[in-house]
Amino acid sequence: MLIETDTYRALKAEAAALNEKILTMIDEWKALGEPEWLDKQIDEEEARMSELTRKMDEAFATGTAMKNSSMNISPSTSSKSLEDMERYALSTGNLQASVEIGDYEKFFGKTVRIVKGKKDVGAEGKVFWLKRQHYGKSEWSGWTTRIGIKDASGAVYWSNTDNVTVV
Repeated sequence: MLIETDTYRALKAEAAALNEKILTMIDEWKALGEPEWLDKQIDEEEARMSELTRKMDEAFATGTAMKNSSMNISPSTSSKSLEDMERYALSTGNLQASVEIGDYEKFFGKTVRIVKGKKDVGAEGKVFWLKRQHYGKSEWSGWTTRIGIKDASGAVYWSNTDNVTVV
């Protein structure tokens, strides 16, 4: 399961605090009649926010924003453990881990058919491997769950959960 790195979490916390500061400064700016000196300070803080956002996007583009956690899901993971993991993922704002847990419950160990994609359409087998992966350049896009499918003859196919249906 993927979780945020400490560095990325620190960037997010800094961005959240800076956002609160900027909002407070804007309220003060309005209350004081929009003085130019405060306008310049707000511009400086907004420039810092832009830089933080750039660093966060860069972390995702280079793969340094997320790491594998020690909370590994396996066939022996109980429903209660999955619920606890999902609750923890949501409480820490780790939405991708929550999606991975949901995909695990929906697909892992089940027979699926590849119904769309570039290749292997029509292949059918049991899901033996599942992992949430990031291919995008920002935190908000480019996520997919990859799955490994093994058919009755032992042939292995790789696809995304978006390309399969449970049979």
